[in-house]
Amino acid sequence: MPQEDAHDVATPWQWRSRPLMVGMLVGMTVFFLAGSLWQLWYLQSRIENAPQVPVSELQVTPCNDGTDARQCMELRRLHLAAVLESNVTARRYHQANVLLMSSVWSRYLGFTTGMILALVGSAFILGQLKIEAVNLSTDAPGWKATFQSTSPGIVMCVLGVLLMVSTIVTLHQLSTRDTALYFGKVTTDATEAEARRRAIYPPVPPEPASPSKQGGPP
Repeated sequence: MPQEDAHDVATPWQWRSRPLMVGMLVGMTVFFLAGSLWQLWYLQSRIENAPQVPVSELQVTPCNDGTDARQCMELRRLHLAAVLESNVTARRYHQANVLLMSSVWSRYLGFTTGMILALVGSAFILGQLKIEAVNLSTDAPGWKATFQSTSPGIVMCVLGVLLMVSTIVTLHQLSTRDTALYFGKVTTDATEAEARRRAIYPPVPPEPASPSKQGGPP
């Protein structure tokens, strides 16, 4: 009769630790799936909840009854530009917030996966599971590392710690640049600002005075 390998024979301690190992594996899997699905749903809802253009503000007429037609048109343009510029700024920062949340979510996935590997591996270590020797090696310019173990728990703990460390030290660079879109380039120079205003809205020449306004009869 073939002899059984020592790794195939379960000890009484391993039988007592079996519920712990199975519970850790199932519990961590359920936690990971539930947490990831909730985070994905929340991120999707924030992406869809983008700022909308306030149509009611666009319909407001910032003119009085005694306002000149040209001045009313200029006020109307400035009002529309201000409303649209405000909406563009809100959308810009909404997009930046979504990108930040996506970055945090990706780091959360990496860190949680590494933590689950470490916790399940710890349960396997307590259960004294043994397998054939596992060799892990990496080689890079200037250094070389090799890892060998017959415990699947130790292998999972090492991989989990490496994954958690990589997610912590990896930083995503995010930046937002504010630029006027409907008002053009913002300037603090009064002369340049006045020149731009005159280029867009040239002054209207005064109407010639009628003969009745120039004086008496010729």
